Amino acid sequence: MTPLLPPVLIIDDEKNMRLSLKSILAGEGYNMCLVESAEDALDHLEREEFFMVITDARLGGMSGYDFLAKACKKWPNTPFLMITAYATPKLAVEAIKAGAIDYLAKPFAPEELLHAVSRCAERYNLLRENATLRAHVVAPYQLDQIIGESPKMMELKQLIQSVAPTNASRSLTAFPMTKITPHHTRRPFLATHDSRLATASSMPAHSTQRQPR
Repeated sequence: MTPLLPPVLIIDDEKNMRLSLKSILAGEGYNMCLVESAEDALDHLEREEFFMVITDARLGGMSGYDFLAKACKKWPNTPFLMITAYATPKLAVEAIKAGAIDYLAKPFAPEELLHAVSRCAERYNLLRENATLRAHVVAPYQLDQIIGESPKMMELKQLIQSVAPTNASRSLTAFPMTKITPHHTRRPFLATHDSRLATASSMPAHSTQRQPR
């Protein structure tokens, strides 16, 4: 388990149950935040990040089901696990419909809880890695990163600037030119395509890449 995980939010109005859950998860290195009401949990969710939430079905004040219905709408990417001592097939279905990813009936074996938490940890890490990759893919590139100072390249840069504020269909795709030829500079090469850049198709090849020696 990665130490970079945010904590688990645990909601149970029984102190002994909160401490029991804490003991099980702490043994695997998880960090936790313990609260005794759904209202406190909503407050924490507004201010902190959690990789998952564990809630009892029956709580003082707002019930676990009402909490799920409200929290899952506001934090749809956060997994919620419901636990209860009053397990029935009907209540399990209600919990899943309310947004819980899983439902554990008390008493449950520590392994059951750890398995559910481990799956949520893996999910969180995958989502985080995916977000990081997407950020790299869609990172914006500036015109000064386009290689070339020939008259045709300067004309192309001016044309890109003129269409950038419009709704014209366009795309900029960047990739390392060094993967094409090791003799080229390591600065990013931008291949461009735009519905209004048709004139650029007549650009001589030597303006964007070196001719073979």
